[in-house]
Amino acid sequence: MGTPPLFLYGSLQSEEVLKAFLQRVPSYSYALLDGFHRYEASGRPYPGLRPLAGARVVGILLDDLTPGEMELLDWFEGSDYTRQTLTVHRSSAAAIFGTPPPSDAEHRFSFSEAVEAHVYVWASEEDVANGVLSGSWDYHAKLVPVMEAYVDNCRKLAVQYKEEGPARMAQNLVTESS
Repeated sequence: MGTPPLFLYGSLQSEEVLKAFLQRVPSYSYALLDGFHRYEASGRPYPGLRPLAGARVVGILLDDLTPGEMELLDWFEGSDYTRQTLTVHRSSAAAIFGTPPPSDAEHRFSFSEAVEAHVYVWASEEDVANGVLSGSWDYHAKLVPVMEAYVDNCRKLAVQYKEEGPARMAQNLVTESS
């Protein structure tokens, strides 16, 4: 069996951001994750996902990532996130290429097919209580205004990752933050 699908709910829902990292947009469909909330991450254009009873998050489900692409995305998500395997529900509705799900997707589409998928979950349980994660993240309010600079930064990171390799990049990040 290949790499399980990857559920995305933040900046990586953008076709431009995916192309910046992967040089392609993998096939995808809309999907729903129950029991989690997409929080705004303080001072960042991307969200953090944490468990919350009764909450639901609509995102996209990438189906054909290679192991190398998963490694790159793991590196990009960094220590703020842990990759977990969770059950999401895929929609049978055709996804609109290049756009995140519409804000009313939860009510417009049927999400019936249960799928085990990788999901990047915000690592720190305390960050909701201490205010690092708060409210609800909105793609159009938080990411779209900074999209051009964000995509440019993603392109630079992808090139650097490919030139230096994951071990060297991790070493550089530790050195820069010291």
